[in-house]
Amino acid sequence: MPITNLKNVLIEERTTINGETFFIIKDNENNQVYFCFQNKLREGWQDLINDKENIKEVEIEYIEHERGNKVISLYVDKGGEFLI
Repeated sequence: MPITNLKNVLIEERTTINGETFFIIKDNENNQVYFCFQNKLREGWQDLINDKENIKEVEIEYIEHERGNKVISLYVDKGGEFLI
């Protein structure tokens, strides 16, 4: 599974038609989009919920999928280092 560091992201909270909350992470440098669902994400969900407006850089592990990349681990840069 690929791991990448995204340095210029925009995070949007969305809801599925079933009422499930998920997040879209947009990489502003290369226009890639990554989807974060709580039941698929092993790490990082609380960081998304608590501070999504202030997150600008993340390291993610994801699964490539034809309908969109699915994030399975997310590490937030807090003060110059990624917290794992």
